[in-house]
Amino acid sequence: MAGEKALLELRLSTQEIPSFTANAEQLALLRRDLATWNDWRSDNSDLIPDLSGADLSGANLEAADLSKANLCWANLSAARLSSANLSRAKLNPADLNGANLRFADLRRADLRGAYLTRANLNWANLRGADLTRADLNKADLSKADLSNADLTGADLSRADLRDAILNGADLIGADLALANLTKSKLNAAYLSSADITEAVLSGAELCRSDLTGADLSKADLTGADLSGVDLSDAILTGADLSRAKLTGAKLNRTLINGAKMVEANLGSADLTEADLTKADLTGADLSLTNLAGANLRQVDLRGAILTGAILAGANLIEAKLHEETLNEEDFEEGTGG
Repeated sequence: MAGEKALLELRLSTQEIPSFTANAEQLALLRRDLATWNDWRSDNSDLIPDLSGADLSGANLEAADLSKANLCWANLSAARLSSANLSRAKLNPADLNGANLRFADLRRADLRGAYLTRANLNWANLRGADLTRADLNKADLSKADLSNADLTGADLSRADLRDAILNGADLIGADLALANLTKSKLNAAYLSSADITEAVLSGAELCRSDLTGADLSKADLTGADLSGVDLSDAILTGADLSRAKLTGAKLNRTLINGAKMVEANLGSADLTEADLTKADLTGADLSLTNLAGANLRQVDLRGAILTGAILAGANLIEAKLHEETLNEEDFEEGTGG
């Protein structure tokens, strides 16, 4: 924790921090009594609280009405904000490290560049929130709703995103390395060029998502639904895609070498020029799959379904089909070489 604090101080010191002064009366009221504060907000719904730059670290703000509030550069580290209303609030780039935001309403909140390391956002509503370049390292986002949120370039490494909803979210260039996304929903999400190495996505839904150029090396995608996904030029080296659904997926030029794809459904998928060297495709469904020009060297295809598959120009040297292994001589003879 000391190292993280030092890093935060360093990051802040390298930025030009504007001079903010919170409204003294509003800040005093918020600190004094939450019930009175909420009544005041209800009676003055058109007034936008100015709490910019305020030090509210460790403060009890549970169920506080902070909607639309200006909290730019505020210190809310370790603050108790469970069930708080922060919808449309300006929190860029507030310090929310270690804050408890469980069940908080953060719809369409501005959290650009915010610091949320180890923050508890379990069950939080972040629909449409702007989290561009936010630091969510090791944050708890399990069961959180991030539908259509902007997480471009955000740091979600080692974050807990189990059962989270990220449908339509923008995660282009995001860091999701070692994150836990078990059973999360990422349908129609944008994940191009994202770092998803060693992440857990077992049972996750990624239908029609854009993962072009993403790095999913050693990721766990067992039983995941990747139907219609675009994984062109992505890296899946050593990934586990056993029993995953990849029907109609685009995997052209994708690196899938050494991947485990036991009983995966790749029906009608496009794997043209993909590299599947030493991949395990035992029992996989490759019916109507386009494998033209793919590298299938030393691939295990025992028990795989290849009905209607296109293998023109594919490299099948030393591939295992049934109980036999095709050596180079057999391959040359079989192709009329």
